[in-house]
Amino acid sequence: MIKAYIDPSSQVYYASFYIQGLYDSIGKPNISFSAKYFKDLRRNEGRTAYDVYFAFVLINDGVITKYVIDFADDASDINRSAYKWADIYAKVNINKSFTLFYAYNKIVDYNRIIQLPPYFGIKIWNSYKTIFYCITNYIKSLSNRSVGIHVHIKDYLLQYVHRSRLSYYETPSLKNNGNNYVFFASNLWNIENCNDTTNLIRERFIIACTKNKKIDFEGGFIIPPNHPLKEKYLKYAISKRYNIHEYLDKIKKSKIVFNTPAVHFCHGWKLGEYFCLGKIILSTNFQNNIPNGIQDRKNILFVDPKNIEEIINTITNDISFQNELQQNALSYWKNSACPQKVIEHLISYSNRKL
Repeated sequence: MIKAYIDPSSQVYYASFYIQGLYDSIGKPNISFSAKYFKDLRRNEGRTAYDVYFAFVLINDGVITKYVIDFADDASDINRSAYKWADIYAKVNINKSFTLFYAYNKIVDYNRIIQLPPYFGIKIWNSYKTIFYCITNYIKSLSNRSVGIHVHIKDYLLQYVHRSRLSYYETPSLKNNGNNYVFFASNLWNIENCNDTTNLIRERFIIACTKNKKIDFEGGFIIPPNHPLKEKYLKYAISKRYNIHEYLDKIKKSKIVFNTPAVHFCHGWKLGEYFCLGKIILSTNFQNNIPNGIQDRKNILFVDPKNIEEIINTITNDISFQNELQQNALSYWKNSACPQKVIEHLISYSNRKL
């Protein structure tokens, strides 16, 4: 019988996807939080460790295997302390050129790093369990924490208030009934690469949709009050924030969805959500490595930002291609990218390598 022990100092807002994967693949009774196996991780040396990875161990017939899942946006960094500690180091955002630099300088073994599919945060506990784990995990991790109690409490509240159960994603209600409704809502990020590329590309998609008379478009940018480019994007501002269920309902109804690399050119949460919902995904090219299983014109459609208007016209008129993209996107999710499959893949990999 496999037992899993999770680092109680983990940031659950980001780790929730993988905790759900452990629940689904191993079973909740076999999973607990304990600081016993994580003393060498040195979480208390800085905030960075809290923000970039999730750690757990599996014990099978007395054999302990240590896992780190690096969910950081920045592909250019490997957490060296966590890499040294782990038997298996998995990372969502990998850029081969950066990682090979680390390998060349003998900081990491490139072949030891596993790339994971895109993911997103989910709600995994009810109110009682959220409060229970918030209190008990704080106490368990007092000797090895990098954040104070206020940040810790906020993390657990975000998981409960701002994320949704995975079952809500998988509920097939409110799907598009053949109309050309398109929904896209995004933060207007105030980060260098986003101001230079991401925000501009998203604006181009919004303009293409609003100009197309066949499309019923809803959405735009959520703009922070102090954003330096606020005036430039004000005409596409959203006056309200959607709660997570409103957001998901509108994505389910949307004929097409749009993805572009976001903060630090990462694979954002939108991408994982789109695959989970089995959507027709238009995306600009990835800056980071393409995760295994994602294929152009099979389960995603890569587009040149300059040709977005033309692509939208083409795809909205090709029912057969729409159905193919939707079915393959959902198949990729179920077979490779859902929480259970991700954890099962890591366990299978460790069984082959260790």
